Amino acid sequence: MNDEDTILTMYPAPDVGYSNAIGAIKHNKERDMKRSNPATSKVSPSIKPVNERTRESTAEPEQVDKQEQVDVPDSENGYRLTFSNGAKTSFGFVIGCDPQSDFVLKGIEDIKRISRYHFAFQFDDEYRLIVKDLTSTWGTSVKYGDQDRGLRVGTHWIISGCPFVEQEGMDIVVKVVSSLKFLVKVPIRNIHSPEYREKVDRFRQGMTGTEDLFRKLQIRTSQSTERPSKPLTPHLTYPVICTKDIGKGAFGKVTYHWNAKTGEEYAVKVPTHNKYVKSEWEHEAMIMGRISHPHVVRFLGATYDPQPSLSIEYMWGGSLVSHLAGSEGFSRFETVQVLRQATDALEYLHGLKITHRDISTSNILVYYRNPDSIFIKLADFGLAKEGRLATFCGNKVYLAPEIYENSESGPDSEGYTSAVDIWSTGVVVTELLCGLPDGFLISPNLFNIGEYVREYHHETRDPLPLFLISSMLVVKAKKRASASECHQGALRLPDGDKTPRKLKQSSFKAVTDGSTFRIPVNEGPGRFRGQDGLDGASLDRYIVGVEEFGTVTHEKNRSQVRRLLDKMKNPEHRLFVGSVVNGLGGDFDIKDGTSIISDAAKAISEGETAASQPVQSSPSDPITSPSTAIWN
Repeated sequence: MNDEDTILTMYPAPDVGYSNAIGAIKHNKERDMKRSNPATSKVSPSIKPVNERTRESTAEPEQVDKQEQVDVPDSENGYRLTFSNGAKTSFGFVIGCDPQSDFVLKGIEDIKRISRYHFAFQFDDEYRLIVKDLTSTWGTSVKYGDQDRGLRVGTHWIISGCPFVEQEGMDIVVKVVSSLKFLVKVPIRNIHSPEYREKVDRFRQGMTGTEDLFRKLQIRTSQSTERPSKPLTPHLTYPVICTKDIGKGAFGKVTYHWNAKTGEEYAVKVPTHNKYVKSEWEHEAMIMGRISHPHVVRFLGATYDPQPSLSIEYMWGGSLVSHLAGSEGFSRFETVQVLRQATDALEYLHGLKITHRDISTSNILVYYRNPDSIFIKLADFGLAKEGRLATFCGNKVYLAPEIYENSESGPDSEGYTSAVDIWSTGVVVTELLCGLPDGFLISPNLFNIGEYVREYHHETRDPLPLFLISSMLVVKAKKRASASECHQGALRLPDGDKTPRKLKQSSFKAVTDGSTFRIPVNEGPGRFRGQDGLDGASLDRYIVGVEEFGTVTHEKNRSQVRRLLDKMKNPEHRLFVGSVVNGLGGDFDIKDGTSIISDAAKAISEGETAASQPVQSSPSDPITSPSTAIWN
């Protein structure tokens, strides 16, 4: 079999009407054999029609399991449509009960419901293979996996050339009538290949000398079909939309939508529950409607009845989160590309006086990623705003220091600026470059992330981490570089190598009175992300009382840290009650709000790490200087 010549293969669908489908395939294979060799009056059948109730008996006992004979397509039971055989007309490969059809349906129980020219396999103008209903009387339906949207008349369904239909495990079933269904297998092709397009162009032209059939197809005739007893329902002309769930959060859920006729794909965001504020959704739509940038997801429209629904561009690459969890990591080259593209988008947004306020690895989506390139886009503008900014919001791992400070200042606070996006992007790039400090994922406002990045720079002499701590991860917002300055600086950075690197693990660092204390840890097994925003890292070595840490930014809260350290020195303290410890590897109990790890508890109880030496720094150091290391 020349696979390059194959357009598709039809098999009997393992469903009601199996014997009808297998009989139709047998009849047409025999007919084709006689046409190709008229001298042969009898051929050895390769398909054995069977009764549906006893179809398992067709399998040879020594060849295959009985159930597999029905459920798994057998090449002998398939009908192959090829480029070399072509099509009679420009209507494509026609299937119907008329003898002049390319594939003739006869002997079917519901033959009166099958039109003379019922449907055809064609190619559209984008060189995608489609199933086209030829305005049949009762309609045709195409089932994608477990999604069947019912019969349609005069429409078509794409069955190749789109990621949705070419994903692994996708079965496509064409239903002519309830008692006749075909499972269709289409080889995955490069539809942009010149050789492939040349074959498709020849196929679409059809053969010469078929003018009579062409005229009949132009004017649909269905005299032999049974007319419906009542008018056709309007859904017969509705578009076919296939969907799948993408994600769900506290306020909204996102669903993937694919139009089987046009190939258009998009994501739809709707409220998670009925308790939503309509004005907030209208505001998000208004913000996105103003934006048009290559590195921001496109806004496609919104409706608000019966509930808010925002349609946006769908990104097959997923978010940076999925790539961090599913690969060896990001290369230095990819990290720089993400930095350049993200700051390019922020320069544009800040120029419009729009602050995103929720930059994170979850909200940076991947349009494509290959060994030589990556293309990202910012998404989720639910917290984006123009004008004065004061609300405590966003993913706490990526929040800028001034957001924590502002939350404690009350209604008289000065608020914060779009510089918060710069800090968040710096944290994202740090995560791609070398991973985040383990405990940072639990209480980021306690950590001196700048010192962590500085240490990485000392180890690698890479200019990228130095750029981060000098321009983006600057505690004082007024000293932080603008989006434009960050973008220009990122363009000047060297590209770096293209080899993915595993993320580095580091020790716990918290800031108290300008000093850094550390709990020595062993290198953990890696990091992953949880659905609730609390990212799990190698937490099996840490003691962190989340509730007791609270929001530690001012003197009144630093005393809480000191008291907690005292408690941590005593393994008998109630802080440890109800926590889970499994030998050397403990578990993080999110509900209890406490991570208990025996190694760290033992280390502290022995006084090994009650406090470390102050970090050496110079007065001009923007990250580790005592005057700036604490968020004051």
